[in-house]
Amino acid sequence: MRGHAAELDKIAGRLFSGKITPEKWYEEAAAQILAGHVDSWRLGRMLSGDLRGPNDDDVLLGERLFSGQNDFLLGFYDRIEAGDYTDEEGNWREDLLRQHQRAYVSSMRATANEAFVEASEDSEEFDWVPGPAEHCESCLAFARRGPYSKLTIPAYPGDGSTECVFNCHCRLRRRSDGLEGFARVDLSGPRLSGPSGGGGGRKLRKVPTTDFPVGLPAPAAGLEYYEVYDGTSFDDIRETITGFDREVVLIGDENERVLYAGVVLERDGGTVTPLLPVMRDRRVLHNHPDNGAHTPDDLATISEGDPLALDAAGSNGVTFRLERPAGGWPSLSDLMGAASRAHAQFVKALARTNSDEKAREAYNEVLKRELAKIGLVLVVFDNGKNG
Repeated sequence: MRGHAAELDKIAGRLFSGKITPEKWYEEAAAQILAGHVDSWRLGRMLSGDLRGPNDDDVLLGERLFSGQNDFLLGFYDRIEAGDYTDEEGNWREDLLRQHQRAYVSSMRATANEAFVEASEDSEEFDWVPGPAEHCESCLAFARRGPYSKLTIPAYPGDGSTECVFNCHCRLRRRSDGLEGFARVDLSGPRLSGPSGGGGGRKLRKVPTTDFPVGLPAPAAGLEYYEVYDGTSFDDIRETITGFDREVVLIGDENERVLYAGVVLERDGGTVTPLLPVMRDRRVLHNHPDNGAHTPDDLATISEGDPLALDAAGSNGVTFRLERPAGGWPSLSDLMGAASRAHAQFVKALARTNSDEKAREAYNEVLKRELAKIGLVLVVFDNGKNG
């Protein structure tokens, strides 16, 4: 989703700058949204356990789901032509258009959740699980009426059929193993509320919107870029970023000197989309307050961003690191397969011990073993020592 959101933002940027016409915007946006549904279907079935690579069925099913949205996209195009996205002086209402574009990206989550269900065994049952937010009546009703089979499930989180539309925070949980479908991703743009620990901001400074880091797209509404003072290294700031109650992502050179950034993201479903263009061939450090190893989202970021390395720094002083092998990162299907098996072990450990800490330890251990099978070494740093 994040990569497709970034591409749609680029398409909108070309429209705003006059490089493409509204008709060309429609053609490019339609192609990107279609590709998003194809990719989402593939990721959904892979999460369920079908780890085959891309195939024709993914394309056919993605096309089917996109076709249900194309009439709405044509209506979107008509409103652009009619001037609904420009003000009285003819200036683009950029935030409004981008916001409406994001609804099409958000619906890709529903595609992934549908694939997650459809690729499961026919005997599987699924619970509709409310997330950590205030819920609409339709979601609460879905939660009460479960469990559901493939044939009886009334909707998929994020498909727009509930009162909360694409803002749904609910998830689907497979009863046989506790595996959960895809959670909501906030595509509205990250924001910073400040560090939760003392002294957390001493090495971060806000970048004015007129002077954002070279190579990054202009910030969307509510998005704040941050940079670090000259000469700061990962080790200088590692402890600082673990004090934030939001996700901080830093981009560094091969010697771990922070080049710019850090964008501070919303902890609940934030997105690293603005940073993907500058991750390639650079080192990346971000914070993990739960002290866990790399999440499925992190592994997807590795596949999309192609960094030299990705560090996850916990608040307990432990950092997990993945380095890109000489032959490049494994395929997305292999990465997601490793994450799926580790998550299944997390769920089993949580049910057995009722301890988040023990379940997280089980996840870390299984992920390390599964990543080794596909050529990745999960390195653990504790107080500067390898483990």
